[in-house]
Amino acid sequence: MSAPTFTTRPRVVHIVLWGVLCLALWNLGQAVALFVQLGGLAELSLMPDPRWRLAMALVWSVLFFAAAFLLWQRDLRRWPLIPLLLAVYGVYGLGIMIAFSNLRPAMLPVFVYVVFGIYSIWAVRKATAGNISHPR
Repeated sequence: MSAPTFTTRPRVVHIVLWGVLCLALWNLGQAVALFVQLGGLAELSLMPDPRWRLAMALVWSVLFFAAAFLLWQRDLRRWPLIPLLLAVYGVYGLGIMIAFSNLRPAMLPVFVYVVFGIYSIWAVRKATAGNISHPR
């Protein structure tokens, strides 16, 4: 009987992986909720259009699931794209809040976007700096 294999993925990459998976599931849940309530929301003439928000939630969900897959596959060459994806998502989320709300965005979402973005940059640099070799 062979010994069980354990992952050699750094803990910081695990944390980023779980964060990316949570964002993928959050956007998938948002897409499902918008799809279920689409009939009632269409009558309200909301800005932005709920169909557009539904499509964007699906796009973000697919992108985050793809990013999680890259992290899971240990493809070190593409890991630097993860912080870029998080930064674009943060700008998109804050842009929606600023453009379609009468109020300024709360500081908590801004703080969370910045902290998770900086942490993911640090984690990716730490994981790729040592040229970690991962067995497949």
